[in-house]
Amino acid sequence: MVYCSNCGKKNKYNAKYCYNCGKPLILEETIKKPDKPLKKRVLNGRAFEKPDKSSEIDYEYETPQESEKEVWGLEWRVIALGTLLLIVFYAIMLRILPAIAFIIGGVIAAFYVFSASKKGSMFIIHFPLVIIISLIITTLFSF
Repeated sequence: MVYCSNCGKKNKYNAKYCYNCGKPLILEETIKKPDKPLKKRVLNGRAFEKPDKSSEIDYEYETPQESEKEVWGLEWRVIALGTLLLIVFYAIMLRILPAIAFIIGGVIAAFYVFSASKKGSMFIIHFPLVIIISLIITTLFSF
């Protein structure tokens, strides 16, 4: 097990990034340890020397994958909250303006889905899914 130097969580031995915070993990065997412990160097009266640049280790890190789970590039959190907004506003507007209640709920949900999506181009896929899911849910609960 390897512990993260940033958050202290346990990670698998072969992990490159912390599963908790996403910071790169540095394995102990890659770190160059001094030949004598610090206490002995201080007691011997040796002055602290700066290590030369050639002995420094250059680390190259890969960027970690997205932590948010996406299936087929869909942002399910946005779709679920958009569906919830459409259903709630549809239910509210059904009491006030029943003729255009679904349209008003759809417009509010569309604004949310468009603004919350990481990629604006995915709105074309996300919003129809919001409408379809909300129609299914309202149909199931209308009986």
